[in-house]
Amino acid sequence: MRRETTTERHVIGPQAADSQSSARTSSVAVLKVHVLVTSNGGESAGGTGLYTDRYPKTICVEYATAFSNRISAYGAAHRVWIAPKGWTGSASIGADGSADVDLHSVKGSAIPGQRFHYENSGGCAGCAVDAAAPYFPSAMRRWKELFNYDTLSPLPPGLKIIRVSQNVVTYSYPSEHGLLARGVARYDPSEPLLEKAEFVLPRSDAKLLNFLLNRFISTMKLR
Repeated sequence: MRRETTTERHVIGPQAADSQSSARTSSVAVLKVHVLVTSNGGESAGGTGLYTDRYPKTICVEYATAFSNRISAYGAAHRVWIAPKGWTGSASIGADGSADVDLHSVKGSAIPGQRFHYENSGGCAGCAVDAAAPYFPSAMRRWKELFNYDTLSPLPPGLKIIRVSQNVVTYSYPSEHGLLARGVARYDPSEPLLEKAEFVLPRSDAKLLNFLLNRFISTMKLR
C-alpha cells in the first residue's frame, strides 16, 4: 500500500569538491519517494519522519545513474530506503523504538523470494546483545555473562562474515535457487544497539545488490 506526501527534495550522499560538481551532478539519480504504511503502536504513521516531520517528495542518490532505471525510493519507518523498482512492503516501529522493514516485489512476497529486510533492537539492550552475539566477539562475551544458561540460535549453514570495522560486519549466504543473500550488521556496545539489513536478489543482479548494500553501509556509517 502506498501513500505519498509532499515536501522539499532531500540530497543524500557524500559531498564532492567544487571542481567535481559537474561530474557529481551527472552521476546523481533523482528518485520519487513512495511512502509505505508504517505501523506504530497499531496506528498508521506512513507520512511521518525523516529528518523533518514528513518524507521528501524526491530524493537525490549519488553515483546511481547506472541503476537509475532499476531502483526506487521507499519511505518507511521514518527513513527512505533504496531498493529495486516495482517493489512494495511495510514497516513497524515498536514502543521501545525498534524498527522492522520488509520490502519485496509487488508480484511476490517477502519470503522466500527477492526481498530486503531491516531490523534494529531499539531500546531493548538484551535483544541487541542476543542478536549481535553471532557476529561480534564483544557481544558474544556479554551474551555469555547475561544468558549463558540459555542456547544461542545457530548461524545458518555456510554463512560468511567479513569484518569492516570494530562495530560493522558484512555477511553472505551460499547461493540457493539462483538467489544471492548479502547483508550488513552494526553493533554499538555503548548503547547497546544492533541494526541489520539484508538484500536477496538473483545472481544476475549481483552488481545491483552490491550497489544497494554498499550505499546502505555508507548511510549506516553517517548515522
